[in-house]
Amino acid sequence: MSRVTVKWNGGEWLAKLRVAVDDGLGAAAWVAARHAVRSMSKPGPSAPGAYPGTDTGLGRASVVAVHPRELGTPGRAAYGSNVAYMRKQEFGGIIRAKGKRYLTVPLNREAKLLRRRTPDLRSVPGLVIVKGLLGRKGPGGRFVPLFALKRQVRLPPRPWALRCGLESATAMKEAFVKVVRDGLAPVKEGV
Repeated sequence: MSRVTVKWNGGEWLAKLRVAVDDGLGAAAWVAARHAVRSMSKPGPSAPGAYPGTDTGLGRASVVAVHPRELGTPGRAAYGSNVAYMRKQEFGGIIRAKGKRYLTVPLNREAKLLRRRTPDLRSVPGLVIVKGLLGRKGPGGRFVPLFALKRQVRLPPRPWALRCGLESATAMKEAFVKVVRDGLAPVKEGV
């Protein structure tokens, strides 16, 4: 009868498994973050419940995936944004005027274009305030409203982070499994 000796090095294998799982979680978070960035491609404001639109692109550019090593929490990865208003996009909330008396809410396309060209509306000649509206004199001396002046605005939720996780769950799982499987593949000696 011949004997076969098998040596099991469980500690080394478990360490390799932990690294592979963390890498898989990082890959899954990256898939969800990439889905979020692609979903926020529509310019301008979006309807409540829809993905946030892009105005300046800052929110979209702030979406990141965070590997467990970066988080300092083995077994847990994350994706999201550290820009404050992206949290309000996700859950909704109140936006208040900061450093100014009023928020200027554009009422039409002309107002949106004016805001993009001139961030400080006080420097625009000919603008006047009439009954909570900011506008200018139009043809025949009629007042043409451009902006509504508000002290605060309620922003309805646009759940982008949760939605991206749900919509990309299958792709996240596939990325996780592939990375873990590759991380646990036997190492070929001499190659």
